[in-house]
Amino acid sequence: MIHGDIGSHNFLIQDDGTLALADLGGSKIDETPAVVSYSTRYTRPPRPITVTGDDDSNDPTEIDDLFALGTVIYEIHDGHQLYAEKSSGEIRKLLRQRQFPDLETIPATARAVIRKCRAGEYRSAEEVLHDLNCTVDMGK
Repeated sequence: MIHGDIGSHNFLIQDDGTLALADLGGSKIDETPAVVSYSTRYTRPPRPITVTGDDDSNDPTEIDDLFALGTVIYEIHDGHQLYAEKSSGEIRKLLRQRQFPDLETIPATARAVIRKCRAGEYRSAEEVLHDLNCTVDMGK
């Protein structure tokens, strides 16, 4: 399944403090196309096919979900939405230019995960989870 609309607006905080991903109604399941798309600030910038080996069609991919997840992780640690004061047009331009806010105030493990999400280096959510578990194992 590809969610197709990962963003902080689709995470719910449960009673025990954990997060739950919500709003799966428009997700891509098996070969059915997604009927939703990411908000501007969660949209992966276009990349040449020769660099990543994947295409940039409008149908979301797991790499797109992982890019958006990296943005959510950034927002959790920063306490603000990515480019909170920018218009959608300004955000699109910044993303196309791959200009991201500085991560120096973000804890090192989360910083590494965010960078890998932005660079398209993860191939599955399990890889992200594995790297984030390092934070827990190290005492947060």
